[in-house]
Amino acid sequence: MSHKIGNWVLSTVGIIFLLCLFVLVVSAVQEKQTTKAQDLVVNIVNQKDSLHLIDSEDIRKTIARNFGHSVKGIPLEALEIKKIENLLREDPFIYNAEVFIDAKNRVNVNLEQRQPLVRVIDEEGKHYYMDEEGVKIPLSAHLTVRVPVMTGKIPSKSELNYNEVQEDVFLICKKIKEDEFLQPMVEQIHRNAKGEYTFVPKIGKQKIVFGKTENVDEKIENLKIFYKEAMTRHGWSKYQSINLKYDGQIVCSK
Repeated sequence: MSHKIGNWVLSTVGIIFLLCLFVLVVSAVQEKQTTKAQDLVVNIVNQKDSLHLIDSEDIRKTIARNFGHSVKGIPLEALEIKKIENLLREDPFIYNAEVFIDAKNRVNVNLEQRQPLVRVIDEEGKHYYMDEEGVKIPLSAHLTVRVPVMTGKIPSKSELNYNEVQEDVFLICKKIKEDEFLQPMVEQIHRNAKGEYTFVPKIGKQKIVFGKTENVDEKIENLKIFYKEAMTRHGWSKYQSINLKYDGQIVCSK
């Protein structure tokens, strides 16, 4: 008899526990449905060296413009987090975006900003940046980024050789960016009608005739050796031109 009573008590306690749990879950869901977003918190995680292509106010305006309202005060259940993420990822300045709601019912936006590699001025006089992934970025309203400038025969998007030239521009600028010696030295890169590139250094009056994009690594290594050996002996002002375009040799003119 006592055994049956014990089982009944356990069953009753279990049922009561499940009912309580159900009530708590329903209450939590109902509370979430009526709870409103308390704020929008924007965190741009990789804005290094004061490089602010975008700011939090830009993000607030973008969301409000596309959804017709601010995030603050909107019921949490009405927020379309995925749509907000997709919207922000379409922004040309944004590399990646993650949106989530924290324990304080704030909508958090974590962004990675694209990093400009070079500023390009094409044949039509249009200006844009190319980032470290080879993606075009418009100029920012907030600042002018201090990166090398690419000028000369840079075709517009409508021309047949556009993609090929963009790949060459990206290759050369990426190599410059990754090299500790060249990165602080090169101020401008010019492309002529033959597809040959010339570097203009920040120091000295000479021009570095790089040529086409064949044997890029070899040319860069030869240039570094030349600067470390010849320029330390003769100074930065002795040569007007340093020509790397000939295979395996450097031709200088005074």
